[in-house]
Amino acid sequence: MGFDAAATERIAGIINDTAKAAAEALKYVYAACDDYYKINIRDIFSAALEDITSCSQVNALGIKPDILTEGIFADDNINELAKLIGYSFAVRIPFIIKQTGSADVKQLRRLYDQVTANGADNVGGAVRETFEENLRLSKGLKIFPPQDTRWVGRYIYNYRTELAQINNRNLYFSGCANALMTLYYDRLSQMISGLSGR
Repeated sequence: MGFDAAATERIAGIINDTAKAAAEALKYVYAACDDYYKINIRDIFSAALEDITSCSQVNALGIKPDILTEGIFADDNINELAKLIGYSFAVRIPFIIKQTGSADVKQLRRLYDQVTANGADNVGGAVRETFEENLRLSKGLKIFPPQDTRWVGRYIYNYRTELAQINNRNLYFSGCANALMTLYYDRLSQMISGLSGR
């Protein structure tokens, strides 16, 4: 199994779009932390995972607090978070693609390079997994290790100190963010496996 340049560009676009949508969805998760008795987190997760490449379903929930555009969720900060989420997906390309069969190292590297060229970046070195290490591991393993979402905590505690204070809101957000990133990764893997296996 292999894929051409057009498929590489398409898959890279899906990864980058998913990262942007996931970063946007986290704003709504944070909004739910303020009033989790009125805003059902399950509704946000369901809407976010309906279409992982777009946040339109979450936007349709009608949650409009100021925090969706200010402070830690201002555009520059969301863009930085989207780059980091994209990178956390990009380093796992060897595992995602290998689920469908075989792809040569050049194809995997080309896809990784395309995702990073599109903006994915390991902001502050929060993601400890590397593409090279996962590429090496993917050659010998039949069952791949789960995604490491501890980067969420590293990013929060090192770069978003307003979220690092120990209080109910921040702990709720951190737990939900970890869970949501795992679910996004699983859905992304399924989507890409379906595309690259054709």
